[in-house]
Amino acid sequence: MPMYTFVCRECAQPFERKLRMSQSSDTQECPACGSMNTRKSIGTIAIAGISRSAAPAFSAQPTRSPFT
Repeated sequence: MPMYTFVCRECAQPFERKLRMSQSSDTQECPACGSMNTRKSIGTIAIAGISRSAAPAFSAQPTRSPFT
C-alpha cells in the first residue's frame, strides 16, 4: 500500500497515512486537531521500502547536455 502525505488546513500539521489507491482521495482526519479540513500533499517517494538516507550514494558526474 502506498504512503500518502496530507496537511491539515486548520493547524498546518503534516501527517502520513498508508492507504489503498482507491482511498487516497478520501478526506482524512488530522491526528493533531481532529479537523476533517485536510488536503493531500506531495511527499517523498520510497523505493522498495528503502529511505533515501539508507540508499547507497553514487558519485557519478551528471551528463552534459549539448543544449546548455
